[in-house]
Amino acid sequence: MVGQSDLPFRLLCRRYGADVAYTEMFYSDRIVNDPSYLPSVLHTHPEDTPLVIQLCGNDPDTVTAAALKCEDRCNAIDINLGCPQKRAEDGLFGAYLLDKKHWPRVFAVVESLSKNLTVPVFCKIRLCNLPKESIELAQGLEKAGCACLAVHGRKRGSQRNRRQGPADLGAIRTIREALTIPVIANGNVRTYADVQANRRFCSCEGIMSAEGVLGNPAIFSTSEKGKPRWLADIVGEYLDLCEVLDREGKWQLDMECIRAHFRWFLGKSGHGQSTRFKYLGNFKHHGALYEDLQKAVCIEDFRTIAHVCLEKIRA
Repeated sequence: MVGQSDLPFRLLCRRYGADVAYTEMFYSDRIVNDPSYLPSVLHTHPEDTPLVIQLCGNDPDTVTAAALKCEDRCNAIDINLGCPQKRAEDGLFGAYLLDKKHWPRVFAVVESLSKNLTVPVFCKIRLCNLPKESIELAQGLEKAGCACLAVHGRKRGSQRNRRQGPADLGAIRTIREALTIPVIANGNVRTYADVQANRRFCSCEGIMSAEGVLGNPAIFSTSEKGKPRWLADIVGEYLDLCEVLDREGKWQLDMECIRAHFRWFLGKSGHGQSTRFKYLGNFKHHGALYEDLQKAVCIEDFRTIAHVCLEKIRA
């Protein structure tokens, strides 16, 4: 969730059933070398707990130094071994460390963290190309000191196909059976029913959602007394949180961040001007909604868009 796990969104998800929240991925080298970086990206709140801070990097000393600067503000440190984006390939982190030749470096990072931190070390991986390698990697991470493993049930793939097809929940279950530490299953979660079904199938201790929760922050909860949870109300709560946290000095209003969330709230598919939306409301075409989102410069602009797009679905 690069750039999308902001403080107001994390607090919103906690209101609707999320037990644990992860920050977005932070760059270890920037934490160590740029004193202004961490304060600009890490925003916390007494209600934002348990919190897992996610780091990326490939050098044991650098990642450990970065984690030591963060550990007093979280409940665990997570090493991202699942990011498939081009930036991860260029920087040799994330899913590009899953190649077997890089495993010694990965294990050294985890071992250094487990020996030097006072909080647990988590890892998040994707599946390796061979099933047996996924198990070997997971067991190696556990041996190195990983206390909890999140597994996304897809392979790294290419830039174009990394999301094609359903996640392999059977592969996640096999990894779970091979470990003694808790495992969190990630993938194929769009509804609360998926959360329950995936947990039963995988026998995992937890279920993680990224894109699913971006579109539906209430994905980890059921409605009370049969009353539906209206997306318009949830989106309104998010905007309220943004304003309150800004006034309290806990988080600075970030229109680009809010804009990105709104695309998910409105059911986006595609990118740029080719973006299509599930909830158009009174907008006559997708391009008009896209342009209004681009022009939004304040909270009230977003409230207006939410009203136009979402109020009709209450009927």
